[in-house]
Amino acid sequence: MRLVGWIALASLASVAAACTTPVPRHEAERLARAALEAAEGHLRDGNPAEASYLAEAALRGDPENPRALALLARIEAAGPFYRDPLLGSNRPLRAAVERPLGVRALLYLPDRLLDLADVASFDLHLGFGLYANAHATRALQAGAGARGITGLGWHDRRSLGLRDQQDAGVVLAAAGAETTSGRLVGTSGIFAWAETVAGLQEPSDLLYQEVRDYWGVGLAATLLFLGIDVEMHPLQMADFAAGWVGIDFLHDDFAATRRLAFTRHERELLRDLQEAAAHSTPR
Repeated sequence: MRLVGWIALASLASVAAACTTPVPRHEAERLARAALEAAEGHLRDGNPAEASYLAEAALRGDPENPRALALLARIEAAGPFYRDPLLGSNRPLRAAVERPLGVRALLYLPDRLLDLADVASFDLHLGFGLYANAHATRALQAGAGARGITGLGWHDRRSLGLRDQQDAGVVLAAAGAETTSGRLVGTSGIFAWAETVAGLQEPSDLLYQEVRDYWGVGLAATLLFLGIDVEMHPLQMADFAAGWVGIDFLHDDFAATRRLAFTRHERELLRDLQEAAAHSTPR
């Protein structure tokens, strides 16, 4: 009974930490319209990567937005683009670019070191809860519990920084029910999320497109006030190995890609859309 009490208290702490002021629907719609206008401008300027990220951000709060869906269809029809949903959170936040041979040669070794850094992620955290999850991909996992934590670590998408999150649920193999919300602040920028997955978990779920690596192998554990998350990323391992012979199938090498060319206003807009999707009012 004492163990059940601890779990109940952890669940309450998780829910309380996740609570925040909801974003009114009209404000979320205004943000989506602004993002789509910016996306259309990028597409006219020949920047499909930027256009795609802005359109997808608009879809987070309204997955059936016809203007956003039409824009993404135009982007895909225009030619090859790195939008493979099977990559999930391994998908790079970069766009293809042609660089001179000398520049590519100078970037060869730094790219190999960055690929190596992508192979593993970790988070050391404080907080409160009873939570454990072990997984060899999310198709083969076991986990249960609840927690509300804040940690420091090296996270996916080359982000060194702080992560505040709340998790609760029960999962076995690829089935279960989980809810997670939080915010990541680090070298990759600011990202907020609030996702729930129930039933069969698949790589195409938004949770695995933006927050977790579906293909990762690792362990997450929180015991009362302390915990650790560690994970190895098989797709990143393969990308690291292939990079030595000039193959960059995750399209994240600096030698062949560039950072996304968002204005300051567009970066703020993307951040606001993430917040709005994480804390929107029901439709």
